[in-house]
Parts: sequence; C-alpha cells; structure tokens
Amino acid sequence: MSAPNVEAVGNKIILDFETLEEAMRLLVPWPNAMKRAEVASKLSESLAGIGLAVELRVKGRSVAEFTGGSMRGSLLNLVMGTRQAS
Repeated sequence: MSAPNVEAVGNKIILDFETLEEAMRLLVPWPNAMKRAEVASKLSESLAGIGLAVELRVKGRSVAEFTGGSMRGSLLNLVMGTRQAS
C-alpha cells in the first residue's frame, strides 16, 4: 500500500488515495459494519470537537467526508453497510 497524498486546506485534511482498495484499508482493523460505524461516528465527533474536517478521496474524487460532526460519502455507505446521506 502506498501512502495517500496528504493536503491541508484551512482546517480540512485531505487524504487522496490511488485506489478505492487503499482507502478502504483505513477500516480493516474493524471487522464488522457495526464496529466500523461506531468508530467512524466517534472519529467524526472528535474531529468536530477540535474544529477539524477530514476528506477521503480516490484519484481526486471525494468518497467520504467527516465535517462538523457529520459523515457522508459513498465509501461510508460501502464499508458500513448503511445508507448515509451523500
């Protein structure tokens, strides 16, 4: 796995991966949808608490965003097995 390209714009950290598979490896340690949803929710709350946002991209295209305590994006739908607002 190659490291993502990392960029910061204001208070947003952007991680841009070469492939969807590489982006999905972020959640490998949590084996089921319930645990992944719990971790993502806690991450989103923590980031909001310190005023940061994180966006995940694959080849420049946004696939997930954690901002203002909310989560959205097609990658989140895929890895959590839930319907999130995109």
